[in-house]
Amino acid sequence: MYSNRLKIIFGLVIASFTVLVVRLGYLQIFEGAKYSGISQKRLLKDYSVPARRGNIYDCRGRPLAVEEPAFDIVVDYKNILYGYLRDKGEMPQSLSQLKAHRDLSAGCDSCHVDTGLWVTKLANLLDSAPRQLLGQAEETVNRVEKIKEQVQLRHKKTVRIQEEFASHAIAKDVPLQKAAVFEMDQDSYPGVSLRTRPKRYYPYNDTASHILGYLGRPTPEEMHKAKSAIQRSDEEYKKSHNYKDLSPSSESVDHRIGRAGVEGYYNSDLTGDPGRRVEVISLQTLKVDKTIFDMPPRHGDGVFLTIDLDVQRLAEECLGEAKGSIVVMGTRTGEILAMASYPRFNPNTLGADYNKLIKDPDTPLLNRPTQALLPPGSTFKIV
Repeated sequence: MYSNRLKIIFGLVIASFTVLVVRLGYLQIFEGAKYSGISQKRLLKDYSVPARRGNIYDCRGRPLAVEEPAFDIVVDYKNILYGYLRDKGEMPQSLSQLKAHRDLSAGCDSCHVDTGLWVTKLANLLDSAPRQLLGQAEETVNRVEKIKEQVQLRHKKTVRIQEEFASHAIAKDVPLQKAAVFEMDQDSYPGVSLRTRPKRYYPYNDTASHILGYLGRPTPEEMHKAKSAIQRSDEEYKKSHNYKDLSPSSESVDHRIGRAGVEGYYNSDLTGDPGRRVEVISLQTLKVDKTIFDMPPRHGDGVFLTIDLDVQRLAEECLGEAKGSIVVMGTRTGEILAMASYPRFNPNTLGADYNKLIKDPDTPLLNRPTQALLPPGSTFKIV
């Protein structure tokens, strides 16, 4: 009886494998060209989703550093490229080699209708000169073509890189009013969209600027060290550096890490963990067909300080424009209630002011309570 059962089970297994092999053979031989064509028309895009940076509060819960939305107008790369071509009348080498682009007598408009329309329309919307937008387009094309050239040299063949399928920022920090106008009429802007990104904002400008610190882009050296540490599982480096903040998403133009003060010291806590998203992109339309994996980011933690905003502002007011510092401590706990320093800087405009600040002989970036050699003031005098 058992012999018959074994024969039946063995026969079913053989039959199943036979069906599987036949089906695989059919797909490979007869349907191979079909699925190969489908795979060549699609691209998987795997990228990090940045986490929202945590806020910094004073001892009473008043926000000293927050994330607020900033609006950028982004344009599909192909539209940026054709706008650049219409303006310059010349074609990058990687495109001029294509058969369809060898004859430029007809012009781009014969194949790509309305590709340069975004320049005029955006210039009118933003009240800016078309030349300014075209200058940004030229920078973008040069950057993408340089990356493409390096990739092709490495692989020794013609390839299409991710940057060619992406949208790139042409106008940053667009005012809310203009962003709203654009959203209502977006259909009339071919290949143009609005992208929201988090932006660090300090509500009290230069108040407690040395305590809070500021953000900056990671350097290539920092990126290289962090990647090497991750690859060799260097726990010592991971503990002493904010290595997790230097993930692949850190190579984004908009990524910032803490550089000084609380922003720098608690950078890992404030940054959180980036998410991950995998999308299927059609090479025909360069649009997302579907999302096959989506892991949301874990947003950064908030940090509460012992600083009292009212005491801090009073200390800065008392210090005035005298170079020096004032530190106020709680008599019972020893907590730092205020730590004023002058001259100060405004972290909201640090990017634009940086070159001026580092050349200033009064060294406004110097945190005098912790970095300067100053004689302490008398805390008690005998009358």
